[in-house]
Amino acid sequence: MEGSKLANFRKGILIGLFFFLTLYHAISVFGIRGIDCPSKWLTLTGTCLLTKSFYLEMMLWIAAALLMLLELKWEHGIRRYLRTCISNWPVFIFCLFAAFSLIWSILPGVSLSRVFVLVAATCAGIYLGTILQLNKILQMLSWLFVVVCLGSFFFVFFFPSLGVMSVTFYNGVWAGIFWHRNYLGCFMALSMVVFLVNLLVSRKPLRFHFFFNLIFFFVAAFLLFESKSATGIITAMVLLFVTFLIFIWTVLHRKLKIEHYFIFLGVIIIGVILILSNLNFLFGLLGRNSSLSGRIPMWTYLFDNFISHRIMLGYGYGSFWHLKRVRVEIA
Repeated sequence: MEGSKLANFRKGILIGLFFFLTLYHAISVFGIRGIDCPSKWLTLTGTCLLTKSFYLEMMLWIAAALLMLLELKWEHGIRRYLRTCISNWPVFIFCLFAAFSLIWSILPGVSLSRVFVLVAATCAGIYLGTILQLNKILQMLSWLFVVVCLGSFFFVFFFPSLGVMSVTFYNGVWAGIFWHRNYLGCFMALSMVVFLVNLLVSRKPLRFHFFFNLIFFFVAAFLLFESKSATGIITAMVLLFVTFLIFIWTVLHRKLKIEHYFIFLGVIIIGVILILSNLNFLFGLLGRNSSLSGRIPMWTYLFDNFISHRIMLGYGYGSFWHLKRVRVEIA
């Protein structure tokens, strides 16, 4: 029994470290990015600056990888883990392509560090899938988002210089524990889905578990509203709609006939047409326009001047936005 408790304690630390690393780049106190490269557009003009944030991230991923290997060894699970990796081989196609991009990357060192994180995160995701059932993953995600929600309130009220954005365009908008409001908005959108799923599958309605998820569903919705993130709001609307559809289908799918699916498809097509024909009005409700606050012109410029020049291979995994002049001039 003591050995089982110790093993669970070790796994808890490892899972917590994995979850923390998924948030790492978005948390304000660790900075926006760990590598900054001086440049004249696509030409490097000096040595890339590696910040403390970069070194800390690498050390944490190395520590997490070593702890995962040790845990697999102690649990005699290395062979089972390797079999799981092999059975999920398609996910490694993206890792291989990212690794091959080192050949043509404009910043090979930057790409190498990002490939390492990509491979480590992929292996971590497979590891979590091998040791946790779906309901357990949802439970842990719930607690993660509870911490994010409470931490965001803490930053907003006790460290407003970090929790509330002060730049001209976003002045007074909540960012919570993150360096940008869009991160808060998108994380809250995902957290609302997790809390909603817990509500929908709750076997004991009107009990503590039910009210716990109900309360934090509205807490997340409030934080989403305070972020004023159109990206987060649209993401939440889409995810919640899809979640409800899946839940309704799981309840009624045995009673549905082929004509019901055609009716539903027709409604979706009509809805898409109405949305596309009223984009300015709908985005106006969110304080935006159909250019998505300049994002569409920006990506049009990127495609014409950069993407189209290397449309097949790109500039190397994770390298493009680390060029300081490109990032400053375009963003």
